[in-house]
Amino acid sequence: WRNDKRIFAGLAFFMVTILPLIQLIPFGKSLSSERYTYLPYVGIFIVIGLLAKQISMAKPKFPKWIISLLGVWLIFLGIQSWNQTKSWKNSETLWTQVIETHPDAFYAYYSRGMYYTSINKYDLALEDFNESIHYFPTGLAYYERGLANEKIGELGQAKQDYLDAINLDIDYPLAHLNLGVLLAKEGNLKKAIDQFEIAIEIDDTYTLAYFNCATVYKMSGNSEKALAYYSKAIQLDEK
Repeated sequence: WRNDKRIFAGLAFFMVTILPLIQLIPFGKSLSSERYTYLPYVGIFIVIGLLAKQISMAKPKFPKWIISLLGVWLIFLGIQSWNQTKSWKNSETLWTQVIETHPDAFYAYYSRGMYYTSINKYDLALEDFNESIHYFPTGLAYYERGLANEKIGELGQAKQDYLDAINLDIDYPLAHLNLGVLLAKEGNLKKAIDQFEIAIEIDDTYTLAYFNCATVYKMSGNSEKALAYYSKAIQLDEK
């Protein structure tokens, strides 16, 4: 502050803009999301530029070996950056690189499994969801594995996956909805309705849950309930 207020301003900019990202008690994945540091680094770059200028003014002629070392370092960084961009070809190459570096990264397996699901490679997706669950079971991984099992016709396993997802995360309406659909296909209309009702209780704006619940009420012969739920689904859909 006394010697150069611009350097203080650069450091202050860095600290103020990065402060919301510093978690005293870490949660989620934000600590590993380096993109959030792009803006704060502007402050650091200001400080580096000002210090470089001060040094150059104090010593106009840098030793050649320092300039050569900086040149080699910049070339090295450029090559590393170029190699790193290859992993961003698609989600498969990105998450495969993460898995090769961190074989127990459950979220990397989950994310690659999601990519395989998006391109209809359900066998590969199931392998990754299995690995993700092996390292760290989550409701999301069980739910996505259930969807993949449904796609390949393994309805019994899909049903168990949805149940496991619910056991890990009781407030996950999608799992209740899909479990309800499978129960309805089995003819367990009462249990199917129970699952749809739970999904609605968790999220009272879940249009599809109202629609499915109405349909099962209709199948069970309760036209009054079916009409009420269809009406609610239409009301939500119109918003």
